[in-house]
Amino acid sequence: MTIKVNTLKPKLTFDDVDIYLPRGIKALAAENQNPIGFWRLFQRYEGARFFGVKEFLSALASLVHPDDVDSITIYSVPEGHALKKHETAMTMEGPARSLLVNETLLHYLTTGTRFRTLAADFPHDEDELPWVFMGARYLAQEDLAIATRALSEGEIISTVPRWADKVIGTESHSQIAMWGALRLDDRTERVIAEVTDNPGVAATIRATIAFHRANPNVPLFVLGDFVTRSVGCFETFRATKKACEMLGIKLAGGRMDISKADLDDEPVVDAVIGGNSGSDAGMKLHVVQKTREMLDQAGMADFKLVVSSGIKLEDIKKYREAGADIVGIGEQAAYYLNQGQCNYTADAVGFFNGGKLNAFAKEGRELSRVVDPEVLDNATRGVKISDNLIRHNLRDYL
Repeated sequence: MTIKVNTLKPKLTFDDVDIYLPRGIKALAAENQNPIGFWRLFQRYEGARFFGVKEFLSALASLVHPDDVDSITIYSVPEGHALKKHETAMTMEGPARSLLVNETLLHYLTTGTRFRTLAADFPHDEDELPWVFMGARYLAQEDLAIATRALSEGEIISTVPRWADKVIGTESHSQIAMWGALRLDDRTERVIAEVTDNPGVAATIRATIAFHRANPNVPLFVLGDFVTRSVGCFETFRATKKACEMLGIKLAGGRMDISKADLDDEPVVDAVIGGNSGSDAGMKLHVVQKTREMLDQAGMADFKLVVSSGIKLEDIKKYREAGADIVGIGEQAAYYLNQGQCNYTADAVGFFNGGKLNAFAKEGRELSRVVDPEVLDNATRGVKISDNLIRHNLRDYL
């Protein structure tokens, strides 16, 4: 499976960064000073997968003084590299007026690293679509673009087509509600009346058929839980499949998006069929398993089952084993490592004098703590302080 993903290329001005940084640059200019500095970037989460360098350097390039572009040297570990705690992820050297702003751009690396680590920790398996990212509502569009590219490296698909390939087609609950007030052509309405007398199921079928007619090239999935919070989804699936067959429409499968009761936070599905999945997720494992059994018994073994709502990342395999073909993850994925575990730090740790690097950093961030003394002793302009680092040409990101 190959996922085509667009790369975000941020273009910023000094109005987009922390105010004290351009003011500091202004102070240097007022004194007619522009030292050549050396910066080191790292993070603290053991095993975090470095990512987001393309977006970070594109943002940086848009702020760099035009005269400085070719005098800046940048190294980083390769994207996808598993970083050790405090390992050097990137170094930058060049004129201070251009590089002082880098620390306000670190969120590109943090977001990219969060989602690339997520893809590595919960990877694509041999099946076509083990899980898809449905967390667009939790991210700003800029972060969503980076997240999608990071996930694509692990062949995890996002449902946002601007940044990744289309995946599945399923109408929303709100769309179904609107189709309760609407009607399709007479032939379609006769077919719907033949397969169900439930107003909610009928609205679901209308929404599904209308979705298909407007998006004929998108694999079609019906949203099954508008009228039920349990294995009753099966009846919606059965009726929709029957209606689609009568109308010559191919229905690939259906999605179950059963959450806990919206108002009182009480799990209501257990009372329908009994048992407990042992999970506090809204989408219960035993509901998935029972629904899969009912589909198979009804001759619908090829009906693909998509499940979502409150599913924990570590439970993806359990849901797959229970009968889900695709697991949709939203909030759990969007907030993975979102408590500062892999935030990056950027420090100016030295300056160049006569072409030689003079290590000079605040206490606790000294280069001697992480770099071989012999390397430091011989460090001159363009220094590569670790064999893990590869060089970037900033002009490539303009």
